[in-house]
Amino acid sequence: MKQWGVHDVFHSSLLLIHVPNDDRRFPGRLECQLGISLDDQMNEWAVDRIVNHYGRRSKALFEVLWIFGDESSIPYEQAKRLQALVEYLEAVGVSDFKELPYGSGKPPVEGEELMVHSIMSHFWAYEHGELLEEFLTLAPTTTMPKQPSPRYPFRLGALTESLDTLSDRMHDYNELHHALKQINIDTFRFDIPGLPTELVHATSVRQFLEYHVALCADDDLPGLAPAYYSNFAQLMNEHDNSGFGWAHLDDESSTIIWDNCLVPADADAFFLDHELDSGCFLRNDEVAVSRMEFEDYERLKRQETKRNVKWTRVRVDEKEKKEAEAGKLVVSMESFTKKRRMLAKNAEHVAAAKKQRKSGPEEGEIMQVDNAQGSGS
Repeated sequence: MKQWGVHDVFHSSLLLIHVPNDDRRFPGRLECQLGISLDDQMNEWAVDRIVNHYGRRSKALFEVLWIFGDESSIPYEQAKRLQALVEYLEAVGVSDFKELPYGSGKPPVEGEELMVHSIMSHFWAYEHGELLEEFLTLAPTTTMPKQPSPRYPFRLGALTESLDTLSDRMHDYNELHHALKQINIDTFRFDIPGLPTELVHATSVRQFLEYHVALCADDDLPGLAPAYYSNFAQLMNEHDNSGFGWAHLDDESSTIIWDNCLVPADADAFFLDHELDSGCFLRNDEVAVSRMEFEDYERLKRQETKRNVKWTRVRVDEKEKKEAEAGKLVVSMESFTKKRRMLAKNAEHVAAAKKQRKSGPEEGEIMQVDNAQGSGS
Protein backbone atom coordinates (compact mmCIF):
# COMPACT_ATOMS: atom_id res chain seq x y z
CA MET A 1 0.00 0.00 0.00
CA LYS A 2 2.82 2.37 0.83
CA GLN A 3 4.40 1.69 -2.56
CA TRP A 4 1.19 2.98 -4.14
CA GLY A 5 1.28 6.12 -2.02
CA VAL A 6 -1.40 4.97 0.47
CA HIS A 7 -0.28 5.36 4.06
CA ASP A 8 -1.68 3.58 7.07
CA VAL A 9 -3.55 6.72 8.12
CA PHE A 10 -5.93 6.25 5.19
CA HIS A 11 -8.83 3.88 5.04
CA SER A 12 -9.08 1.41 2.20
CA SER A 13 -12.52 2.76 1.32
CA LEU A 14 -10.80 5.91 0.04
CA LEU A 15 -9.21 3.99 -2.81
CA LEU A 16 -10.70 4.87 -6.19
CA ILE A 17 -10.83 2.82 -9.33
CA HIS A 18 -8.10 3.93 -11.70
CA VAL A 19 -9.47 4.86 -15.11
CA PRO A 20 -6.70 5.21 -17.70
CA ASN A 21 -6.66 8.44 -19.72
CA ASP A 22 -7.17 6.94 -23.16
CA ASP A 23 -8.88 9.88 -24.86
CA ARG A 24 -5.52 10.59 -26.56
CA ARG A 25 -5.80 14.33 -26.12
CA PHE A 26 -2.27 14.41 -24.74
CA PRO A 27 0.65 12.70 -26.50
CA GLY A 28 3.00 10.37 -24.73
CA ARG A 29 6.24 11.65 -23.26
CA LEU A 30 8.51 8.89 -24.47
CA GLU A 31 10.99 9.75 -27.19
CA CYS A 32 9.71 6.89 -29.32
CA GLN A 33 6.20 8.33 -29.13
CA LEU A 34 7.35 11.81 -30.08
CA GLY A 35 9.26 10.51 -33.08
CA ILE A 36 12.70 11.78 -32.01
CA SER A 37 14.38 8.52 -31.00
CA LEU A 38 16.94 6.74 -33.14
CA ASP A 39 15.58 3.26 -32.59
CA ASP A 40 12.17 1.74 -31.88
CA GLN A 41 10.58 4.75 -33.48
CA MET A 42 6.78 4.54 -33.25
CA ASN A 43 5.93 7.92 -34.82
CA GLU A 44 2.71 7.83 -32.85
CA TRP A 45 2.11 11.53 -33.41
CA ALA A 46 3.30 11.80 -36.99
CA VAL A 47 0.90 13.39 -39.48
CA ASP A 48 -0.56 11.11 -42.12
CA ARG A 49 -2.37 13.77 -44.17
CA ILE A 50 -4.69 16.76 -44.03
CA VAL A 51 -8.22 15.73 -44.97
CA ASN A 52 -10.14 19.04 -44.88
CA HIS A 53 -10.11 22.60 -43.58
CA TYR A 54 -12.45 25.18 -42.09
CA GLY A 55 -12.15 28.88 -42.96
CA ARG A 56 -9.71 30.24 -45.49
CA ARG A 57 -6.16 31.48 -45.91
CA SER A 58 -4.15 31.99 -42.71
CA LYS A 59 -7.32 31.88 -40.59
CA ALA A 60 -8.11 28.30 -41.58
CA LEU A 61 -8.26 25.32 -39.24
CA PHE A 62 -6.95 22.12 -40.78
CA GLU A 63 -8.34 18.67 -39.97
CA VAL A 64 -5.27 16.47 -39.49
CA LEU A 65 -5.28 12.67 -39.65
CA TRP A 66 -2.49 11.17 -37.54
CA ILE A 67 -0.70 7.89 -38.19
CA PHE A 68 -2.65 6.03 -35.48
CA GLY A 69 -6.01 7.19 -36.85
CA ASP A 70 -6.72 10.12 -34.53
CA GLU A 71 -8.12 13.34 -35.99
CA SER A 72 -7.76 16.84 -34.61
CA SER A 73 -7.82 20.45 -35.80
CA ILE A 74 -4.73 22.64 -35.85
CA PRO A 75 -4.35 26.28 -36.96
CA TYR A 76 -2.31 27.43 -39.91
CA GLU A 77 0.57 28.55 -37.68
CA GLN A 78 1.15 24.89 -36.73
CA ALA A 79 0.28 23.37 -40.08
CA LYS A 80 2.53 25.59 -42.20
CA ARG A 81 5.60 23.56 -41.18
CA LEU A 82 4.12 20.28 -42.39
CA GLN A 83 4.79 18.65 -45.72
CA ALA A 84 1.19 17.46 -45.55
CA LEU A 85 0.04 21.07 -46.06
CA VAL A 86 1.95 21.32 -49.33
CA GLU A 87 0.36 18.08 -50.50
CA TYR A 88 -3.08 19.29 -49.41
CA LEU A 89 -2.73 22.58 -51.31
CA GLU A 90 -1.76 20.64 -54.43
CA ALA A 91 -4.79 18.39 -53.97
CA VAL A 92 -7.21 21.34 -53.82
CA GLY A 93 -5.51 23.04 -56.78
CA VAL A 94 -3.95 25.96 -54.92
CA SER A 95 -0.31 26.98 -55.26
CA ASP A 96 -0.22 29.39 -52.31
CA PHE A 97 -2.08 29.41 -49.00
CA LYS A 98 -3.14 33.02 -49.70
CA GLU A 99 -5.39 31.63 -52.44
CA LEU A 100 -6.97 29.00 -50.19
CA PRO A 101 -10.78 29.40 -50.36
CA TYR A 102 -13.32 28.55 -47.67
CA GLY A 103 -13.32 24.85 -46.88
CA SER A 104 -16.17 22.46 -46.23
CA GLY A 105 -14.82 21.33 -42.87
CA LYS A 106 -16.59 21.81 -39.58
CA PRO A 107 -15.15 23.67 -36.60
CA PRO A 108 -14.37 21.50 -33.56
CA VAL A 109 -17.47 21.26 -31.37
CA GLU A 110 -16.52 18.46 -28.95
CA GLY A 111 -15.63 20.44 -25.85
CA GLU A 112 -14.18 23.90 -25.76
CA GLU A 113 -10.70 23.83 -27.24
CA LEU A 114 -8.33 26.76 -26.82
CA MET A 115 -5.73 27.24 -29.52
CA VAL A 116 -2.27 27.94 -28.20
CA HIS A 117 -1.62 30.70 -30.73
CA SER A 118 -4.67 32.68 -29.56
CA ILE A 119 -3.51 33.26 -25.99
CA MET A 120 -1.98 36.58 -24.97
CA SER A 121 -0.41 36.61 -21.52
CA HIS A 122 0.38 40.30 -21.33
CA PHE A 123 -1.29 43.67 -21.70
CA TRP A 124 0.33 46.99 -22.56
CA ALA A 125 -0.65 49.70 -20.09
CA TYR A 126 -2.06 52.83 -21.67
CA GLU A 127 0.65 55.45 -22.27
CA HIS A 128 3.16 53.25 -20.45
CA GLY A 129 5.64 50.72 -21.69
CA GLU A 130 5.18 48.29 -18.83
CA LEU A 131 3.60 44.87 -18.86
CA LEU A 132 0.69 44.00 -16.63
CA GLU A 133 1.37 40.30 -16.24
CA GLU A 134 -1.83 39.45 -14.39
CA PHE A 135 -3.88 40.08 -17.52
CA LEU A 136 -4.74 36.97 -19.53
CA THR A 137 -7.15 36.95 -22.46
CA LEU A 138 -7.72 35.72 -25.95
CA ALA A 139 -5.99 37.81 -28.56
CA PRO A 140 -8.48 40.58 -29.45
CA THR A 141 -9.37 41.65 -32.95
CA THR A 142 -7.79 45.03 -32.29
CA THR A 143 -4.52 45.57 -30.45
CA MET A 144 -3.22 48.54 -28.55
CA PRO A 145 -0.07 49.88 -30.27
CA LYS A 146 2.57 51.67 -28.24
CA GLN A 147 2.85 54.30 -30.95
CA PRO A 148 -0.24 56.03 -32.42
CA SER A 149 -1.20 54.93 -35.89
CA PRO A 150 -2.92 57.30 -38.34
CA ARG A 151 -6.47 56.63 -39.41
CA TYR A 152 -7.48 57.50 -42.95
CA PRO A 153 -11.09 58.20 -43.91
CA PHE A 154 -10.93 55.92 -46.96
CA ARG A 155 -9.57 52.43 -47.32
CA LEU A 156 -8.70 50.64 -50.50
CA GLY A 157 -11.78 48.46 -50.09
CA ALA A 158 -13.97 51.56 -49.99
CA LEU A 159 -13.30 52.33 -53.65
CA THR A 160 -15.43 49.43 -54.86
CA GLU A 161 -18.77 48.05 -53.81
CA SER A 162 -18.63 45.15 -51.38
CA LEU A 163 -21.96 43.61 -52.31
CA ASP A 164 -21.18 40.34 -50.55
CA THR A 165 -20.63 42.14 -47.23
CA LEU A 166 -23.72 44.36 -47.32
CA SER A 167 -26.46 43.47 -44.89
CA ASP A 168 -30.13 43.22 -45.83
CA ARG A 169 -30.76 46.61 -44.24
CA MET A 170 -28.07 48.17 -46.43
CA HIS A 171 -29.67 46.64 -49.52
CA ASP A 172 -33.02 48.06 -48.44
CA TYR A 173 -31.42 51.46 -47.92
CA ASN A 174 -29.82 51.47 -51.38
CA GLU A 175 -33.14 50.55 -53.00
CA LEU A 176 -34.79 53.58 -51.36
CA HIS A 177 -32.05 56.16 -51.97
CA HIS A 178 -30.77 57.05 -55.43
CA ALA A 179 -28.21 59.80 -54.93
CA LEU A 180 -26.46 58.64 -51.74
CA LYS A 181 -25.83 54.90 -51.68
CA GLN A 182 -23.98 52.98 -48.99
CA ILE A 183 -21.23 50.71 -50.30
CA ASN A 184 -19.83 49.56 -46.94
CA ILE A 185 -20.23 50.31 -43.27
CA ASP A 186 -18.43 53.68 -43.33
CA THR A 187 -18.50 54.90 -46.95
CA PHE A 188 -21.22 56.35 -49.17
CA ARG A 189 -21.22 56.88 -52.93
CA PHE A 190 -22.60 60.28 -53.99
CA ASP A 191 -23.90 59.81 -57.54
CA ILE A 192 -25.53 62.81 -59.28
CA PRO A 193 -26.40 62.74 -63.02
CA GLY A 194 -24.05 64.98 -64.97
CA LEU A 195 -21.49 65.15 -62.15
CA PRO A 196 -18.56 62.85 -61.38
CA THR A 197 -19.28 60.18 -58.78
CA GLU A 198 -17.66 60.91 -55.41
CA LEU A 199 -17.05 59.00 -52.21
CA VAL A 200 -18.33 60.52 -48.97
CA HIS A 201 -17.22 59.25 -45.58
CA ALA A 202 -19.86 58.44 -43.00
CA THR A 203 -18.44 61.07 -40.65
CA SER A 204 -19.18 63.80 -43.20
CA VAL A 205 -22.74 62.54 -43.72
CA ARG A 206 -23.28 62.50 -39.96
CA GLN A 207 -22.05 66.11 -39.72
CA PHE A 208 -24.49 67.08 -42.50
CA LEU A 209 -27.33 65.41 -40.59
CA GLU A 210 -26.45 67.13 -37.31
CA TYR A 211 -26.40 70.53 -39.01
CA HIS A 212 -29.69 69.79 -40.81
CA VAL A 213 -31.38 68.77 -37.54
CA ALA A 214 -30.06 71.95 -35.89
CA LEU A 215 -31.62 74.05 -38.67
CA CYS A 216 -34.98 72.32 -38.19
CA ALA A 217 -35.08 72.24 -34.38
CA ASP A 218 -33.13 75.19 -32.95
CA ASP A 219 -34.61 78.67 -32.56
CA ASP A 220 -31.28 80.32 -33.32
CA LEU A 221 -29.31 79.59 -36.44
CA PRO A 222 -26.34 77.29 -35.79
CA GLY A 223 -22.82 78.56 -36.23
CA LEU A 224 -20.51 77.37 -38.96
CA ALA A 225 -21.90 74.95 -41.51
CA PRO A 226 -19.99 71.87 -42.71
CA ALA A 227 -18.13 72.39 -45.96
CA TYR A 228 -20.28 72.03 -49.11
CA TYR A 229 -23.40 71.40 -47.04
CA SER A 230 -25.64 73.80 -48.99
CA ASN A 231 -24.71 72.22 -52.33
CA PHE A 232 -25.12 68.72 -50.87
CA ALA A 233 -28.58 69.50 -49.45
CA GLN A 234 -29.88 70.97 -52.70
CA LEU A 235 -28.61 68.03 -54.78
CA MET A 236 -30.12 65.52 -52.34
CA ASN A 237 -33.52 67.26 -52.49
CA GLU A 238 -33.45 67.12 -56.30
CA HIS A 239 -32.00 63.68 -57.07
CA ASP A 240 -32.28 61.33 -54.06
CA ASN A 241 -36.03 60.71 -54.55
CA SER A 242 -36.29 59.00 -51.16
CA GLY A 243 -38.98 61.26 -49.69
CA PHE A 244 -36.53 62.77 -47.18
CA GLY A 245 -35.62 66.44 -47.40
CA TRP A 246 -32.70 68.55 -46.27
CA ALA A 247 -33.02 72.12 -44.97
CA HIS A 248 -30.43 74.70 -46.01
CA LEU A 249 -29.82 78.44 -45.80
CA ASP A 250 -30.36 80.91 -48.61
CA ASP A 251 -27.02 82.32 -49.71
CA GLU A 252 -28.25 85.92 -49.79
CA SER A 253 -30.93 86.29 -47.09
CA SER A 254 -29.70 83.55 -44.69
CA THR A 255 -33.27 82.29 -44.35
CA ILE A 256 -34.02 78.60 -43.96
CA ILE A 257 -35.29 76.98 -47.15
CA TRP A 258 -37.45 73.91 -46.65
CA ASP A 259 -39.77 71.82 -48.83
CA ASN A 260 -42.93 70.97 -46.90
CA CYS A 261 -43.61 68.01 -49.18
CA LEU A 262 -40.56 66.12 -47.87
CA VAL A 263 -39.98 64.37 -44.55
CA PRO A 264 -37.07 65.82 -42.56
CA ALA A 265 -34.02 63.60 -42.87
CA ASP A 266 -32.68 62.06 -39.67
CA ALA A 267 -29.92 59.66 -38.61
CA ASP A 268 -32.24 56.65 -38.49
CA ALA A 269 -33.06 57.06 -42.18
CA PHE A 270 -29.44 57.23 -43.34
CA PHE A 271 -27.42 55.32 -40.76
CA LEU A 272 -27.42 51.81 -39.42
CA ASP A 273 -26.00 52.71 -36.04
CA HIS A 274 -25.48 49.12 -34.90
CA GLU A 275 -23.42 48.36 -38.03
CA LEU A 276 -21.62 51.66 -38.50
CA ASP A 277 -18.17 52.51 -37.29
CA SER A 278 -18.12 55.85 -35.52
CA GLY A 279 -15.11 56.87 -37.60
CA CYS A 280 -13.43 58.94 -34.89
CA PHE A 281 -10.11 60.50 -35.83
CA LEU A 282 -7.20 60.09 -33.44
CA ARG A 283 -4.72 62.71 -32.39
CA ASN A 284 -1.01 61.97 -32.38
CA ASP A 285 -1.05 61.20 -28.65
CA GLU A 286 -4.06 58.85 -28.76
CA VAL A 287 -4.55 55.16 -29.49
CA ALA A 288 -7.70 53.19 -30.28
CA VAL A 289 -8.54 50.25 -28.02
CA SER A 290 -11.45 47.90 -27.73
CA ARG A 291 -13.97 48.31 -24.93
CA MET A 292 -12.77 45.07 -23.33
CA GLU A 293 -9.17 46.32 -23.21
CA PHE A 294 -10.21 49.69 -21.81
CA GLU A 295 -12.35 48.10 -19.08
CA ASP A 296 -9.49 45.78 -18.14
CA TYR A 297 -7.11 48.74 -17.98
CA GLU A 298 -9.53 50.62 -15.72
CA ARG A 299 -9.88 47.53 -13.51
CA LEU A 300 -6.11 47.15 -13.18
CA LYS A 301 -5.78 50.86 -12.50
CA ARG A 302 -8.34 50.64 -9.68
CA GLN A 303 -6.53 47.62 -8.25
CA GLU A 304 -3.22 49.50 -8.30
CA THR A 305 -4.85 52.51 -6.63
CA LYS A 306 -6.33 50.28 -3.92
CA ARG A 307 -2.94 48.67 -3.34
CA ASN A 308 -1.27 52.08 -3.05
CA VAL A 309 -3.96 53.33 -0.66
CA LYS A 310 -3.71 50.13 1.36
CA TRP A 311 0.07 50.34 1.74
CA THR A 312 -0.14 54.05 2.51
CA ARG A 313 -2.67 53.31 5.25
CA VAL A 314 -0.46 50.50 6.58
CA ARG A 315 2.57 52.82 6.70
CA VAL A 316 0.55 55.53 8.46
CA ASP A 317 -0.77 52.98 10.98
CA GLU A 318 2.74 51.67 11.64
CA LYS A 319 4.04 55.21 12.14
CA GLU A 320 1.21 56.06 14.54
CA LYS A 321 1.83 52.80 16.41
CA LYS A 322 5.53 53.56 16.79
CA GLU A 323 4.77 57.09 17.95
CA ALA A 324 2.27 55.74 20.50
CA GLU A 325 4.82 53.20 21.76
CA ALA A 326 7.46 55.93 21.97
CA GLY A 327 5.02 58.12 23.92
CA LYS A 328 4.32 55.29 26.34
CA LEU A 329 8.04 54.77 26.77
CA VAL A 330 8.56 58.47 27.58
CA VAL A 331 5.76 58.38 30.14
CA SER A 332 7.21 55.21 31.65
CA MET A 333 10.68 56.76 31.83
CA GLU A 334 9.31 59.87 33.53
CA SER A 335 7.42 57.74 36.08
CA PHE A 336 10.51 55.62 36.64
CA THR A 337 12.65 58.72 37.16
CA LYS A 338 10.23 60.15 39.73
CA LYS A 339 10.01 56.84 41.54
CA ARG A 340 13.78 56.47 41.45
CA ARG A 341 14.23 59.90 42.99
CA MET A 342 11.72 59.07 45.72
CA LEU A 343 13.46 55.78 46.50
CA ALA A 344 16.85 57.48 46.54
CA LYS A 345 15.55 60.13 48.93
CA ASN A 346 14.08 57.46 51.22
CA ALA A 347 17.37 55.59 51.12
CA GLU A 348 19.21 58.73 52.20
CA HIS A 349 16.86 59.18 55.18
CA VAL A 350 17.31 55.55 56.23
CA ALA A 351 21.09 55.83 55.98
CA ALA A 352 21.09 59.02 58.06
CA ALA A 353 18.93 57.39 60.75
CA LYS A 354 21.27 54.40 60.97
CA LYS A 355 24.25 56.69 61.29
CA GLN A 356 22.65 58.57 64.16
CA ARG A 357 21.82 55.38 66.05
CA LYS A 358 25.39 54.19 65.84
CA SER A 359 27.05 57.46 66.91
CA GLY A 360 24.49 58.48 69.59
CA PRO A 361 22.80 61.85 70.02
CA GLU A 362 24.74 64.99 69.45
CA GLU A 363 25.07 67.63 72.18
CA GLY A 364 21.83 69.54 72.64
CA GLU A 365 19.83 67.04 70.46
CA ILE A 366 16.61 65.70 71.94
CA MET A 367 15.89 62.04 71.19
CA GLN A 368 12.71 60.11 71.75
CA VAL A 369 13.08 57.30 74.24
CA ASP A 370 11.07 54.12 73.99
CA ASN A 371 9.61 53.66 77.48
CA ALA A 372 8.76 50.03 76.93
CA GLN A 373 12.31 49.28 75.91
CA GLY A 374 13.67 51.26 78.89
CA SER A 375 11.48 49.54 81.45
CA GLY A 376 12.37 46.15 80.12
CA SER A 377 16.05 46.80 80.54
